[in-house]
Amino acid sequence: TFAHRLPEPSHLDRDIVSAVYALVEKGRMRKAKVRLIGVQLHSLSSGHAQLPLLDSEQTEKWERVLKQVDSLRSRHGFRCIRSGATV
Repeated sequence: TFAHRLPEPSHLDRDIVSAVYALVEKGRMRKAKVRLIGVQLHSLSSGHAQLPLLDSEQTEKWERVLKQVDSLRSRHGFRCIRSGATV
């Protein structure tokens, strides 16, 4: 079993996905057979984003992108746009 806690709160899926990829890579390095991957999110809240102290420009860009993705998906359906990694 591998676990990881993000160093700071995040509302960006890229942070969560990158943590999952890191855990999968950790399992590969140990040559562990992976048969189940689970992700748990704790202490969720709505409408209150943590203001980033570092890398705020990159975070703001991702927020704008994700807002546009949400808008497209609400108008045209969830599968109308996907990231390259999920194709």
